[in-house]
Amino acid sequence: MTSETGKTIVYTGRWPVDLPAHVDVVALDEWQVLPRDLERALDRAAQLIILDSLSFPFDLLPSRLWDVPMAVALPAGLDHRELDPLLGGPVLSRLGFHDLLIGSQEPCTELARTYHLPRAHHLDPGDGEPAAAVPRLVDQAALHREVHAQLQARSVRRRDAWVLRTRAGKSAFNVESAAVALELKRIAAQLPWGTSGRAVILGCGSGEWLMVALRAGFKVTGFDLSHAAVERSHFNYPEVPVRHPGTQPAAHGSAETADVALVNGALGPLNQEARWRMLEWLWSMLRPGGCLVVLDDCVGERGGDWIPAADLTAAVVEVTANHAVLQEARALRLDGESYHRVGLITYAKLGAAERL
Repeated sequence: MTSETGKTIVYTGRWPVDLPAHVDVVALDEWQVLPRDLERALDRAAQLIILDSLSFPFDLLPSRLWDVPMAVALPAGLDHRELDPLLGGPVLSRLGFHDLLIGSQEPCTELARTYHLPRAHHLDPGDGEPAAAVPRLVDQAALHREVHAQLQARSVRRRDAWVLRTRAGKSAFNVESAAVALELKRIAAQLPWGTSGRAVILGCGSGEWLMVALRAGFKVTGFDLSHAAVERSHFNYPEVPVRHPGTQPAAHGSAETADVALVNGALGPLNQEARWRMLEWLWSMLRPGGCLVVLDDCVGERGGDWIPAADLTAAVVEVTANHAVLQEARALRLDGESYHRVGLITYAKLGAAERL
């Protein structure tokens, strides 16, 4: 067993696997994954590669160990209809944006569509065995850890770090996405009959927030202020319309039809004029009774990309002509931080639909 930071744990399962010798790789078979041993092995692991997913004890993983980035190999010779009942509930429904599927194109594509997993997070070993992907994943993990360390040294905005496939990145995203998912599900449960179930997302990143909204049951339209992010999101979720809002965003033909607008980390970096313009635009797309959900850093260093909660609420009240009411507010603290930095704030839209 090992608890050394940065190790890649490879679960080989029931069958002998010829793994390449590597200082950062530790192999475990089915006799080495008793609950205590498994927890000790994964406690500080950089990633977990599961080559025998049918015998791995997923149900024994405590919640905190799901923060370890995973790569799960699908059993060969089975199609998605056979794999879904075997792996859907215990595995695929819990994999997230920092996890990978290893397998042939057909089952991975269908299962990714069913569980809203990103298209880019699929490794096809081709004619080779899934174990052939191990060296590539080990090298990728080392690179991501190095980039993450550089970002930390430069005090770069946290969301630039959690897109990396590191344990810290997955942990931070899991905290934020779990809070957003809970809020979206609360909103979805209260939707009146006949509404569209539509969500608009500003700051969709590489598609991670599209995934959260899709899993909550919404029909999603995505926007991002980065053209590169728009391209990545469109690749990961080609069925979702994603675009750049432009400097003077219009309603894109969807005035007062959205049930929820989610803004993820997009307001903090903007100046006041641009911030107000984005808020007015999002508000115009919300139906009366719809909700604006803002996730952003509400505490930070002087000159940083953050927005105090009081300033955010003042801006919302101003641009909505007092037709907003504060509905929910939560403070989030990430692992390793001694204070609550992130705010999740929801505003409901008052009034009646406009008569155009």
